[in-house]
Amino acid sequence: MKIKKEYEFTHNRQLWRILPTNTGKLLIEERDTQLKEAYFNCLEIDKGKTIFENVQLEEKFWIGIESVYSDIIFFHKYMKPDMPAHKGIIAFDINSASILWENMDYNFLFAADNKIYCYKTFFEGKRFFILNFSTGEVIKELGDEDLEINKIKEKFSRENEENDYLFPQQVEKKEPSDPVLKVLIGENLAAGKIEHARYGDLIFLHALENTKNGFRNIFTALDILTGKTILTEILNKKIDKFLPEAFFIKGNLLFLLKEKDTLVVYSIKQ
Repeated sequence: MKIKKEYEFTHNRQLWRILPTNTGKLLIEERDTQLKEAYFNCLEIDKGKTIFENVQLEEKFWIGIESVYSDIIFFHKYMKPDMPAHKGIIAFDINSASILWENMDYNFLFAADNKIYCYKTFFEGKRFFILNFSTGEVIKELGDEDLEINKIKEKFSRENEENDYLFPQQVEKKEPSDPVLKVLIGENLAAGKIEHARYGDLIFLHALENTKNGFRNIFTALDILTGKTILTEILNKKIDKFLPEAFFIKGNLLFLLKEKDTLVVYSIKQ
């Protein structure tokens, strides 16, 4: 198997969220924690062609992504800064890079079957609604039956479960039972957590490595059939602890996070 670098993305800001869509796009959220500003970017997932970049909403920082559905991003604000409770729905069209509609009275639950399921909070409790996903108009009021909402959510979650993601597993350096993984780990790696994943005849390893000047995070890909290392990437040149969740795979694409501000995307081919 071969690994080919397809593209690299960075604006030298902290990568906050990397979100592939079900329409072949890649949404990237960046944050400048000093300026307290969030930036949103969208690429074609295969080759990295820019669809939009450095988009900001009226609220520059206290904003987040609830979900992406059918090329529409659903943002939320917060009830108060530094508080986790979400407020409102802002529907943003990826293809036109513009807001379709927004409503601060509803709170997002999930999207399914071209509908938005949401709720309003009243003095006596929550009431649930179904909205048209592209206009925000109310289609139906469901009252306060949260059990019905949960059944609908479970149904659509089962039907639309993503099965082409591969996330790494964590083990302690001293614990791997896989003989190939033991060979990869070697003596150079520091004690502690290690992330690994298998993809076909490849095995991927992400770990903390000892150097003369301290530690660095290193990613390695090994072809099991030939025993050859086919890719090595230093993810963090100088670091004092292991940083998890530095890679994942979707379809045949490998996503690597470097130095907290750079995304590198590889294709995996026979």
